Amino acid sequence: MAGISRVTALEIFTQPKDLHFSVGEDGGTWGFAITRGPGHSFKPLLTAQPVFDDMDQAVKDVGDILAAICETCRAELDDKTSLSAQVLNPDNRSLEEATVLTAELIEWILQELRANRKVGTYEKASVS
Repeated sequence: MAGISRVTALEIFTQPKDLHFSVGEDGGTWGFAITRGPGHSFKPLLTAQPVFDDMDQAVKDVGDILAAICETCRAELDDKTSLSAQVLNPDNRSLEEATVLTAELIEWILQELRANRKVGTYEKASVS
């Protein structure tokens, strides 16, 4: 995952109920931002300058990044020898799907981004 630190990836992966996503246009090109939710003052985690030709490309990139984060972090936390697993999962338990980013949540995020250009996972409880 070029361009994103392991710590940031793990923060996104392990905080599925406290994230905010937005896509926006500037001068005809699109970018995006991934931040923590309002409880963390929308702390920036990952941003992309407006380099995408349209909103669909920006949203697709968000999806690709989130899918890569899921794959990488699951592998990291499943590897009991990794430092991340030793700190975050010292008992080597199975991941609880409600506590991590999932494919279903990613799909919901992408649908909301396409429809509204922004979405907060902290709002999902009221949507479900």
